[in-house]
Amino acid sequence: MVAHRTLPVPTDERSEKAKAPATPVENARSVYDKSASQLAWAKRRDDLHWLADVGYVLSDVDRQIAELQHRFESLLNDQT
Repeated sequence: MVAHRTLPVPTDERSEKAKAPATPVENARSVYDKSASQLAWAKRRDDLHWLADVGYVLSDVDRQIAELQHRFESLLNDQT
């Protein structure tokens, strides 16, 4: 009876291919021209500002929910 078969044991050593340093990219060119790149970054900055504003609104909603929850609990305690 054979309980198991011999399997290769993984090691922590990297393969030779992984050890080789990456070759630098030469003559890399941009996909977008300068004006399109600037426009994209401006849009990204606007999006980030909008998301920051959403965070303030959500914080205000959380505060209002906590206040309503407190009022509700006080009304329940007054009835008992």
